[in-house]
Amino acid sequence: MDRSVYKTIATKRGFKYAYASIPAEGTSQDTLLFVHGFPSSSYDWRKQVDFFRKAGFSLIIPDMLGAGETEKPVDWTVFELKAMAADVIDILDAEKVAKVVLIGHDWFVSLDTFGTSSRHADVWAPGAAFLCRGLQSTTPNVSRPMLSSPQGSRRFPLASTGRQVWA
Repeated sequence: MDRSVYKTIATKRGFKYAYASIPAEGTSQDTLLFVHGFPSSSYDWRKQVDFFRKAGFSLIIPDMLGAGETEKPVDWTVFELKAMAADVIDILDAEKVAKVVLIGHDWFVSLDTFGTSSRHADVWAPGAAFLCRGLQSTTPNVSRPMLSSPQGSRRFPLASTGRQVWA
């Protein structure tokens, strides 16, 4: 994406976030919030921008905490998902966006974080798309069963949900 469409904001928690703010072509229908997963950045969404912009949607595409041009704190406790959802709300407030349709993939789009949070329920428009991209290896010696199985994996707790995920 063209870096000229990026802005920065200091959230209420004091973190610097970078995000793309892209107006719709013509009359805007809705605003779409594209949220990337880990490890990734807003760059993942570059191929969707023109399609949705030309279809009449405004787009907000942040680099999430620790990714892209957004601040990269070393204290892992600040990566609590509901707190990062509040950071995204700060971005939407700065852009004066009252409602968004959430489109995302990977663990940043946990329903517990964005879809069902009573604190932010008024922001999410009815409708969301959650995309799951399968694990892919760039190493030719890694077998498919290893990639699709939790064997040999480790469990990590998700702070906001108390659940564990395989990684």
